[in-house]
Amino acid sequence: MNPLDWNGPQFLVAYAVFLVVACLLALLWKHLLNQPSRTPEPHELDLGAYEVAVLDGVDTAVKAAVLALVHGRSLRFEEGKLSAATPPPEKASRLERAIHAAVSEGLGSLPELREAAEDELDRLEESLERRGFLLTPEQSSQVHNLPRLLFGVALGVGVLKLMVGVARDKPVGFLVLELLVGTVLGLTVLGGTRRRTRRGNEALELLRVRHAPLRTTASTGGTGQMLNSGNLVLATGLFGLGSLALMDVHPLRSYLMPMGSMGSGGGGGSSGSSCSGGSSCSGGSSCGGGGGCGGCGGGD
Repeated sequence: MNPLDWNGPQFLVAYAVFLVVACLLALLWKHLLNQPSRTPEPHELDLGAYEVAVLDGVDTAVKAAVLALVHGRSLRFEEGKLSAATPPPEKASRLERAIHAAVSEGLGSLPELREAAEDELDRLEESLERRGFLLTPEQSSQVHNLPRLLFGVALGVGVLKLMVGVARDKPVGFLVLELLVGTVLGLTVLGGTRRRTRRGNEALELLRVRHAPLRTTASTGGTGQMLNSGNLVLATGLFGLGSLALMDVHPLRSYLMPMGSMGSGGGGGSSGSSCSGGSSCSGGSSCGGGGGCGGCGGGD
């Protein structure tokens, strides 16, 4: 029997189950499409701090760069505005230099700074794509759009039944409500656009474990004196701006953490980053092999 010819109560119950199953199948398909999923080797976690930040998100990286530059006094934040104070430090990363140049030209909002640093952010993203930590644009399109298409077809069945009901002058109020609930369910479960792969998710968790002592240090009072700019960036990327004790009193708080948001970010990129003066990571993590250390002064 054609389901479109079922009576109202019969169709509503069956269609509710159908929507839930379709949503679960779409979610499973999204999970399976999100490749690679292989666990990273320890040496593959030797990322630069800004690569870690971009792994969390490009907005995180921009916020981390602003914080590093203000902390290092290359930028100042007064009366709600960013301005250049001194040239960027010699060991500033490419991202920091791009942000500093944009502020020097009068740009100040986070979207403006992100656009100005787009080339460098793209370079960092491409580095993470090669490692299998971020989806390529083509992969991202498949991972996000194909499962949505599947669920859209399921919603389309309900729309067809709605049209049949209207044509036959039947009450359709409950079906409309069910379609609305189904649409909200689909948007909630399938609406995200994060580009991190399953492998990238695991890499981020392993990095948080590796640098767990840094979280303790960052959340301790006096963070501004205890951490250098590179460590601030790494702590931001791994644990979020809210993990930094200094953000409770820092003038940048309202700029980087508007009410209701909780930003996060990371520190300097891997290519060319070096530890200055033998500095070590706070909380006992020592600098080593490949720039995966927060004590590296924000190199790119």
